[in-house]
Amino acid sequence: MRNFAWRSGRAEVEMRVDVKTAGDSFPGTLKSIGVGGLFVATDGSFHVGERLAVRFTLSELDHSISVSAEVRWIREGQGRASGMGLRFVRLPLVSAVAIQEFLRKLDEDLTPSWPST
Repeated sequence: MRNFAWRSGRAEVEMRVDVKTAGDSFPGTLKSIGVGGLFVATDGSFHVGERLAVRFTLSELDHSISVSAEVRWIREGQGRASGMGLRFVRLPLVSAVAIQEFLRKLDEDLTPSWPST
């Protein structure tokens, strides 16, 4: 399910993401993405301020992104998916452009087409 999120420049998605710490690796599900960061649903134990390596593929563009990210906040249950909000750290320009293109494409896919008259 893909929905353009309530906040401009973000989209709700559902895709696999790999999260790595200095000593371990965890699978997660990318739930929301924007050029500033993402929300990852995961059962891994992380701390606000922790630096991580994340890797995911924007399948519509066949573009793999590997980047450092910082944990900005943690959500534990509360009736929604447990996980963490991550802020990209020094996102490479090529990855920022790919994310913007991905968001633009999702927005176009969700924009209704009106019949021409």
